[in-house]
Amino acid sequence: MAMDRYCMFTILDKYRKHHNATSDVTVPDKDNQDNYEEYLKLKAVVECLQKSQRNLLGADLGSMNVKELGQLENQIEMSLQQIRSKKTQLMLDNLCDLKRKEQILQDANKTLERKLIEVNARNTFHSQAFLHPSLQIGYNPVYLQQSNTQITSQISGFMPMDG
Repeated sequence: MAMDRYCMFTILDKYRKHHNATSDVTVPDKDNQDNYEEYLKLKAVVECLQKSQRNLLGADLGSMNVKELGQLENQIEMSLQQIRSKKTQLMLDNLCDLKRKEQILQDANKTLERKLIEVNARNTFHSQAFLHPSLQIGYNPVYLQQSNTQITSQISGFMPMDG
């Protein structure tokens, strides 16, 4: 910033000297004079900022002295530090978002696992109930005995004797 002010004042002084040297240009009234001086000031500021921008981009460094180069280096270092800080903050924010999404996915996975276990348990229960009628509601032991007798006779070819 100090370099910019120095540059601006130097340019303003040059313009004032140049303006005073070319006094043959007449300005009709005070308002126009004030506007013209304001224009010169703003023009000098713009030129100074453009020169500073060129310097930051690495151009026109030959005309700078050691002190100005040191100031430019400090300014660039501070800018780099701010950029790195911003980049680090963005990366940390992204990391937090990813961790939050990971937790959501883990929770969803646990819910799906519980549902899968429930479905498997229901399927196991139904298949056991099918194979073991005694597990069914309304169990009829006589029917079971007759069913077992019929199955046994079909397998062995013998009819059991009722006792």
